Amino acid sequence: RMTEEEYKDALTTFDNGATAEPVRTIPIMKEGRAALERINEEKGLGFDDFDLDYYTKLFKERLGRDPTDVECFDMGQSNSEHSRHWFFGGKMVIDGEEKPETLFQMVKATLPKGVPNNSIIAFHDNSSSIRGYDC
Repeated sequence: RMTEEEYKDALTTFDNGATAEPVRTIPIMKEGRAALERINEEKGLGFDDFDLDYYTKLFKERLGRDPTDVECFDMGQSNSEHSRHWFFGGKMVIDGEEKPETLFQMVKATLPKGVPNNSIIAFHDNSSSIRGYDC
């Protein structure tokens, strides 16, 4: 959920008093895929069956160790639609006909290069920046 807040006075610190949860080890070596399924459900990591099988095998057979919850969260974020653009970057086939552009290409086309606009950085490394105005 995105929020916006107006600060009446200048901030002197970003400390909000919150404390981080301790890092946990996810017992894949002992419990297998069930341990990964549990954290996937608890933290809403978005792993599908392929991911669950792949990461269970990776840690159990190849790396020979349990992952931390931080690693699991990072894997979930790294392979998310937001980061990878699986859906928006994929081929579109409608009524059996493949479309010439992906959804992502159509969105990017709204800011063509060489056309004046206030965009400084767009669609670069999942970030963007716009030109502001003089106060």
